[in-house]
Amino acid sequence: MFHKKRRNKESRKKARNMEESWGSREFQDCAVEDRREAHSLSLLADRLLAHPELAFSSAAGSNLRRAAWRIFSKEEVDLSCGHYRQTAQRCAQQQVVLVSDSESDFYEYLSAPRSANVELLYRVHHLQRYVYYQAERLPLGQVSCRNAVSRSVLLPATKQRQERTAQLQVSWGELVCPPSWDKKGAAIVLWLVKAIEVAPPPGEEPVAWYLLTTSNVGDEATALLLLDYYRKRWIIERWHLVLKDGLQVERLQFNTFQRLSQAIALLSIVAWQLLWLKQLAGQSPDMKAEQVFEPLQVELLEKQTAQKKLSVKVALITIAALAGFTPSKKQPLPGEKTIWRAWHIFTSMCHGYKLAQQKTYGTG
Repeated sequence: MFHKKRRNKESRKKARNMEESWGSREFQDCAVEDRREAHSLSLLADRLLAHPELAFSSAAGSNLRRAAWRIFSKEEVDLSCGHYRQTAQRCAQQQVVLVSDSESDFYEYLSAPRSANVELLYRVHHLQRYVYYQAERLPLGQVSCRNAVSRSVLLPATKQRQERTAQLQVSWGELVCPPSWDKKGAAIVLWLVKAIEVAPPPGEEPVAWYLLTTSNVGDEATALLLLDYYRKRWIIERWHLVLKDGLQVERLQFNTFQRLSQAIALLSIVAWQLLWLKQLAGQSPDMKAEQVFEPLQVELLEKQTAQKKLSVKVALITIAALAGFTPSKKQPLPGEKTIWRAWHIFTSMCHGYKLAQQKTYGTG
């Protein structure tokens, strides 16, 4: 009987070690040397992901909150380095285009070292900056490129406008951008992709996008591709929504900047994980759910749907249904708010399902 209990205990311990959670995988490369603190960090990340609507202290609990204070106070620990390293490894053989808005329009950003497979694409902020176009020095806003094509794009709804289709005239050309008079450095060769709306609706301000990129824009296809890349920039706004409204990052209360910055880094990765689920369901809807979700989660989803080999899209819709979501032609996928509310319910169900599977034996 003693040996049987010992074998059962060892098998359960082995099974727990085999079950890698999202937090343990995501933060395994962080410079946390203490094994107990590393384990607490992975538990904290899983807890924050499981309860995205709760405040940080409530989601963490008293024990993990004390562990978080110790980890966040260490300057040698960079909670985001592991995430960045894993991302760089996954993208090592991919062409990467970093898309940003006008806040990136400064010389240091352009001249900073970057990998050979990384290109920049950002919106111009200083249209009065002087550049060289076809050996002529003129303000960037006055550059008139010869190549031009027409393209219809769907503009998403904002606080200033409703959703509408805009007819854009897209042109492109090569520029030489010298540093400003107070900067030292070499001139940088960039490409301009300009998209100007033609005949906007009455009362609407026309769209005017001046985009600069380090990519070589030699033809129409490349120019339109980069324009589509820039239109995906709004995804970062959805990430901010998850971070601020869902994870309530603006309500964090720490007495030092060190702890606050570490907490923001941790929540930023959690926010991306929640947003990534929707992006994956939209871009790769037929991907197998077992490639994204944990085995226990897949098992529960299969029991809930009475189906086998679920896709990512079906799995996400099934989870979102817990928060009242019903897919339609206008909205085939749930929004970010629905996802984080449903995810909280789903993780609670997984926890209860896991407890129900555990068998407790008597001592007699």
